[in-house]
Amino acid sequence: MLLEIAIGDAYGAGFEFVSPEIIEREHQLDRYYPSRIDVLEAGQYTDDTQMSMAIVELMLSGEDWTRESIAHYFLKAYHRDHRNANANRIYQYMTQQQTAQDFLTNIRPQSKRNGAAMRAVPIGLYPAIQEVLDKAALQARLPHDTPEGIVSAQAVALMAHYHRHQLGAPAQLQAFVEQHTQWQFDDHKTTPVACDALETIDGVLTVLKNGQSLSEVLDLAVQLGGDTDSVASIACGIASFCTAYPNDWPSFLYTDLEQGPYGRAYIEGLDQQVLECWA
Repeated sequence: MLLEIAIGDAYGAGFEFVSPEIIEREHQLDRYYPSRIDVLEAGQYTDDTQMSMAIVELMLSGEDWTRESIAHYFLKAYHRDHRNANANRIYQYMTQQQTAQDFLTNIRPQSKRNGAAMRAVPIGLYPAIQEVLDKAALQARLPHDTPEGIVSAQAVALMAHYHRHQLGAPAQLQAFVEQHTQWQFDDHKTTPVACDALETIDGVLTVLKNGQSLSEVLDLAVQLGGDTDSVASIACGIASFCTAYPNDWPSFLYTDLEQGPYGRAYIEGLDQQVLECWA
């Protein structure tokens, strides 16, 4: 799950908000590309993975889910590994906050962007749907305390929950999400995905509907354009739970993913722990 999130994120980051001409020319699933909008080298993941890791670390800690504990793990993940892979405003905000209380005091929680959705895949591991909905909503409120921010996080967590717990076939995924969120989504998206909560869900549903393998899911996420790293990371993390998406990824996606203290080995270790805890 977490490894697939990181791989989708790192590959998608090389095509985030580039022109269709660049995607057509360079997107061949044969190598990672550096980000064109952030200071990230080829094979490095973005804040999508970093914040998903923070959620996993909170899950593994055994601590209660509170606004304070969520803020603590967000800041812990960020400050140990600064990477300018956020919108500049968010990067500056995270850099300035030193404690969870600082974070909660200074936050302006009106965002309708996709930050709450991009980190919500691991929440789908919880066994009860109501717990999935509650935890997704709670973390969304930092700083996406809007109907769009909350429902987008719930939708991602529900998608992951649906496939992790084998509740049905991929064709019924959208109906399941809409049933439990009371929100209608569009799985026929054809335009580039903005950094928007609801557009991101439409993009993820579209690539999961049309992809037949992990390579196809990643390919379609990039072909959509726009916020390719968020759509790819979410969709690949969800698809990793479902046998309907066989893993046909080329080996470079694994071997060339970033190393270092919080790189591939660290991610694989977290992945193993959390999947064993919620087997």
